[in-house]
Amino acid sequence: MNHAVKITLATAIVITVVLISSGYPAVSRAEYSFAFYGGASASRDSDVRLQQAGGTDLEFHGISWRERSFKLPIYYGMRLTRWSQNSPNWALALDFTHAKVYAKLNETVRVSGTRQGIPVNANERPGDTFDELSMSHGHNLLTLNALYRWNQVDKRLHPYAGFGAGIAVPHVEVITSSVSNDEYQIAGPAFNVMAGMMYEISDRLAVIAEYKWSYADIDADLQGGGSLETTVRTSHYNIGVVYNY
Repeated sequence: MNHAVKITLATAIVITVVLISSGYPAVSRAEYSFAFYGGASASRDSDVRLQQAGGTDLEFHGISWRERSFKLPIYYGMRLTRWSQNSPNWALALDFTHAKVYAKLNETVRVSGTRQGIPVNANERPGDTFDELSMSHGHNLLTLNALYRWNQVDKRLHPYAGFGAGIAVPHVEVITSSVSNDEYQIAGPAFNVMAGMMYEISDRLAVIAEYKWSYADIDADLQGGGSLETTVRTSHYNIGVVYNY
């Protein structure tokens, strides 16, 4: 992904935050809520492409990922939601999720492409190329979501569902024999869908339990040149506390 596209994505998110904070013409009054949640995540295997100067363009097919949700920094998320009073079943929500992924470097996968100009098509351990491949300080996702809740099921119990899009801002950690990368980047678009239940403890407080699935298209620039590309598809299992105001 080129820099212009990344900047465009970041600008869109900033505009979204302003719209949520300041209001939008179709809604005269609104109900706000803030949620803080924790839980666990699990990411599916994915292909990883490594490009470096000197004729290296390698595709690692089906790398597996660990998540380590309960090790510092732990998995967590925050969500600011604006429910319309005119259409109380619908809302806009700005959602931030801090997940993590660590490549399993000792599992053998198929590798194809070129290494320093020499063709490669063999089974190898990713650890033969990478000393580190992870997003341990965050496979961070920032998305704008449309939410719908059902208010007629029970006075206090409200099922809800939603979908959204935004950006992935991972902390990219890649170490090879020629690259040492350790930084946050706007790395590409992200999408998610979710479904859950909210139970109201009082007028102000509620608890939620939800499942969320996310897709992030990662295209990270490496220090000193080159890039790392992969798609991270993740299941999120969340519980949290909601404050309404």
